[in-house]
Amino acid sequence: MKQLKLYFKGFNRLFGRAPKSSLQKQLEAVEAIRKGQPKRLSAVFGEVIDTRMLRKKPGERNRAFTRETVFWAALGEVFWGGSCRAALQEIQQARIEEGLDALSASTSSYCTAKKERMDEADLKAILVKLGKDLADQNGMLWRGRRIYAVDGTGVALADTHANQEEYPQPGEQKSGCGFPVMQLVVLQDLASGSMLDFVDSPLNVSETSMFCAGALFESLPKDSVMVFDRHYCSYLNIAQMLTLGIHSVSRLHQGRKVDLPPYVREVVA
Repeated sequence: MKQLKLYFKGFNRLFGRAPKSSLQKQLEAVEAIRKGQPKRLSAVFGEVIDTRMLRKKPGERNRAFTRETVFWAALGEVFWGGSCRAALQEIQQARIEEGLDALSASTSSYCTAKKERMDEADLKAILVKLGKDLADQNGMLWRGRRIYAVDGTGVALADTHANQEEYPQPGEQKSGCGFPVMQLVVLQDLASGSMLDFVDSPLNVSETSMFCAGALFESLPKDSVMVFDRHYCSYLNIAQMLTLGIHSVSRLHQGRKVDLPPYVREVVA
């Protein structure tokens, strides 16, 4: 085995380097953004992220921290380890390049603007539009049908009083020793892997009720297929989707006993 590895290593040296993995390419792209010039994020992602809804509205007064400026800076915090100071430096350098006056070095104004101008509805609309565009670009179908999936997950939030009130932490954790958790039920396009929509709630709300109340499947095309685990396997969910022409694939709930006809048992076996 060792000789085989050495052989392939020598082969790659003679005829070129081994192709980079997707993970290597992604890590290199992230590192390039981190070391890039001001406004690098908007240059890289501006073609795929539609921020027109964040632009200044007619009659809105001029501000240093516009909604679009704050959006790109907040996105940059993801690449810079969540640092408000790094995000502010990005804004400062961009202003200098445009010949504008520098802002205060304090991050308080930026942090306040981020809380006030990052509207949840606008951010969700951007996410949904991006997911739909990615899904539309991927034409891979299964027997002429689009395949979707739905599942639940949880997201730990900042430990603030407002978050604790709206999204209480798990009951098994002692008060003051955990973080508030937001529960999500997510609709995903399996061909592209993009998130198409989501519904959020506290942990004490059933995922099935979130799935029904959020109507995540109402916008899906007819004859598409929804894949989900046994937690969503209910007559109500299946019947609602069938009325819209949407097929479903799922394992039966463990508490439901079904006596399948002999010919179906043979197919399943």
